[in-house]
Formats: sequence, C-alpha cells, structure tokens
Amino acid sequence: MRWVEELLDLVAPRRCAGCDAAGARVCGRCAGDLSAALEPVSIRVRPSPEPEGFPPTWAQGIYAGVLAQVLRCYKDDDRPDLVQCCAPFVRGALYGCLQEDSAVRDAMLAGTLAVTIVPSSARALRTRGRDPLWDLVTRALARHDGVLPRPVRLLRVTRRTRDQAGLDATARADNLSGAMRVRDDVGPLVDGRVVVVFDDIVTTGSTLVEAARALRSAGASHVVACTIAATPRAGYRQGMERTVGTLRAAALPRPSSRGGDPSA
Repeated sequence: MRWVEELLDLVAPRRCAGCDAAGARVCGRCAGDLSAALEPVSIRVRPSPEPEGFPPTWAQGIYAGVLAQVLRCYKDDDRPDLVQCCAPFVRGALYGCLQEDSAVRDAMLAGTLAVTIVPSSARALRTRGRDPLWDLVTRALARHDGVLPRPVRLLRVTRRTRDQAGLDATARADNLSGAMRVRDDVGPLVDGRVVVVFDDIVTTGSTLVEAARALRSAGASHVVACTIAATPRAGYRQGMERTVGTLRAAALPRPSSRGGDPSA
C-alpha cells in the first residue's frame, strides 16, 4: 500500500539501485538502461575456455552497467524490492532455452520438467538472512502459474567452500569440485528427469558444472542452465553465441494434463 511505502521512505529513504539517486528504487534513466540491457534474444553462453561438463546455458543479459549494479544491490545490499526489476531476465533466459532445446521443450509439454536453483551455502544464507536467488526465481515464474513448473530445492552444499570472488577459473573449479549433491528427500524428482538449474551470473562456468554433475549423478537425463547475466570478462564474450530465443510468453509450450508434477 502507498502509505506503507511513504512511511518506509521516511525511515529509510529509497535510493536508485543503479546510480544511488534519492527518491526511487530505480530512477527513470536507470530504468531505461535496465530495459535496454534486456537482450531481444537470449544468449547461448559458452565460456572460453569451456570447462568439461558445462551444461547448455542461456543468459538474458551482460553483467555490466546498470544491470550489474541492480543485481549486486538486490543480492548483497538487502534490496528485495528490486525483484520485479530482475524477473524479466529470469523469464527471458528460460524462454530462450525452451525455444532452442528440444529435450527441455518436450519435458515441458509432458509436464515432467524440473526447475531448481544453484544452492547457497549456509554461511551466505546466515549473512543475508534470505535466499535472493530462490526468491527471485520463484517470484519470476509464479506469474505464469499453470504454465511453468514450480521451482524445487533439489541441491544442497555439502562442504565449506571459499568465496569465489578473486579466484581464477582453475581455482574456482577446484573450490567447488564435489561440493554439491541432490537432497536426500528429492531423489525421485531428479531420476530420469530433464532439469533446468538457475543461477544469477555465469563467469567461468564452474558453479554450473558442479550443479550439473550433482544432478546427473542423481540420475537426471538432461541438465541445462539459465542465468540472468553473463560476465563480459576478457576472452569470455568471444565464447558467446547468440540464439533465436524469444521473450514472448505466448511462445511457451503448455504442459500436458498427463505426466507428473516435479514439485509434487
């Protein structure tokens, strides 16, 4: 309600997540930049060098400029009010994946597609007091209730890992190797299924490699990934390949009344 927002502004005035200007969650100029960052087609991402086991991955934007700043604020600065700004990037990446990957599309039509996220460590959850990626993906996909499967927490972190920031590709891969596994109570939701795993940003690909490994080890028949953005670091943009993905929700295949609900 508006009066609640006005009261909150008195206690903690809103500032633009893109440029820190006072008075708005995202100012008009930054909102325009954010809209421009929403790629007209999704991007098929292949890191360079591409790590072994890297799943087919679609991103909806480049991690730079206003998009990067908004994502950082949403994730690390306790700004859940930015969820609707980020949601179109989640849906766009998934739409592109559905357009391009026939196995994902067929599972969607059969009603057997499973959707999950890369898990956060217990330390990160304690620090933030919430799970930003889970909140974002569930909110973004809930707008198409009955068309898209509900996300399910399929993965968990099994051991303590170092902060990935500042690590090179080799160190990142070593840091995460064997660090994830499928939760004991959801094995049947993975075995024989096609799984889409979401992450916020893809850099070297090591996180998605480990998530895909854990899902395949539990019997997933096919694993793909979707991310909000991909980093434009040196040698990485050269490894990107544009696809003919679309943002149109109308292009989504509708699930059959047959088949199991992977979140049931």
